[in-house]
Amino acid sequence: MKYLATLSLSLLLCSPVAATTVSQPYAEPPLRDLGLSLTLLANVPDVYGDSRPNGSVPYGDGSGRLLLTDRTGVAYTVAPNGTLSPLLDARSLVPTMTYGSEQGLQAAVRHPKDGNLLLTVTTESVNPNLDARLFKLPTGSTLPIDHYDVVSEWNPTTSKRNVLMVIEQWGYDHNTNQPLCLADGSCLIPVGDGGNTVYSGTVGKFGFGQRLDSPLGTLLRIIPNGDGTYGVPKDNPFVGDGDSATLAEIYAYGFRNPQRGYVRADGTLVWIDMGQANAEEVNAIVAGGNYGWPRREGNYCVVANDETVLEDCGSQAGFIDPVAAYDHGAGLADQLARRAIGGIAACEGCGIPELEGDTLAIDLATGALLHELPGGLFEELLLGGKTFAQRLGLDRVEARLGVDETGGLLLISRLEGTVYHLQRSAEIPIGSTAALALPGLALLLLPGRRRLHRRTAVS
Repeated sequence: MKYLATLSLSLLLCSPVAATTVSQPYAEPPLRDLGLSLTLLANVPDVYGDSRPNGSVPYGDGSGRLLLTDRTGVAYTVAPNGTLSPLLDARSLVPTMTYGSEQGLQAAVRHPKDGNLLLTVTTESVNPNLDARLFKLPTGSTLPIDHYDVVSEWNPTTSKRNVLMVIEQWGYDHNTNQPLCLADGSCLIPVGDGGNTVYSGTVGKFGFGQRLDSPLGTLLRIIPNGDGTYGVPKDNPFVGDGDSATLAEIYAYGFRNPQRGYVRADGTLVWIDMGQANAEEVNAIVAGGNYGWPRREGNYCVVANDETVLEDCGSQAGFIDPVAAYDHGAGLADQLARRAIGGIAACEGCGIPELEGDTLAIDLATGALLHELPGGLFEELLLGGKTFAQRLGLDRVEARLGVDETGGLLLISRLEGTVYHLQRSAEIPIGSTAALALPGLALLLLPGRRRLHRRTAVS
């Protein structure tokens, strides 16, 4: 098994001896009320008796539409007035997926080269194309294959897809997620470490994240060609490194579950990484950067045999610490324990002057809306005096954060199946309705409904 030259398995994780351990490494975010409010943009219709909107991105054609992905297998466009129209129906794959636990139709984005195509990420129980680029689990691994992460180019008009790459995954979660395509035509694809991070009592036992012979725990960067093939950018950091086992597609590494990223107005590439039990990260990405997992979590060292604490070991050469982070403490307003960073966006023309130019994040579980402060800590923003969870009457939100084409901020609840605009203006009651038009997809309308009641949490 290939590790970075300076590491060995025995040194991969920090030891708990002779150092201070911490369980709440960051200050509790203070509360702030800016008079923010929510306007309901869209209800996502139920599929198989449920819906799981997993995020949205601007469609990118100047129409003002969003591209919204539902894990149950449908990608929609969302018009500025909230009208949903199905764009891609991949439900034929859904029976092979468990969409409740980080699986299903994970993400879609408009293709950077051919705007008639979508670049999609799905999880599937069989390899759909044996001729596509296959990233196998490392040679000699005894880990079983749980499923395959599949990155495809998909024509929503003809329903034809070309499979670009297939990644063997050994755990059910921490999968491949939302691609981010850049102005140069390249796309970054975040790949989780495979999940089940604590294995046989050891955190990060297999070292995924610190391996250059596996895509697990990395950001890949490729150039999709629009014909089922892709190229590797010549300026990728590990192109021509002299080791045949190194994957040239890797752009950065050392991640646990890096689901989403964005590019700031100044060109800085920012990516989140979901932590194990203590630290949720916002990272500034550089080519070839090592972001530490599973040796580091947040600004601390991982304790190999105790996932509940971290070790205050200071900074370490060779690893890049996050630019901002928060821990799993309970929110001051609702006492809900934060669990995982679920989204990130910038207020760049969002219409809220106090936030202009700043970074916001959202906690997946609780929906806590967090505003990054100088020094890398956060404050929690209230919505009309309440948290997002309190506004929805839920104790688990499964929240995502996004932007529309004009820079407006969006809050999504995967459990409630709704999309909201965040604004600073007279509030429109949460019970307001938005237009819903689904021409040509009558089978999809297994009864759609507004879900304000409490529901069983899904991990």
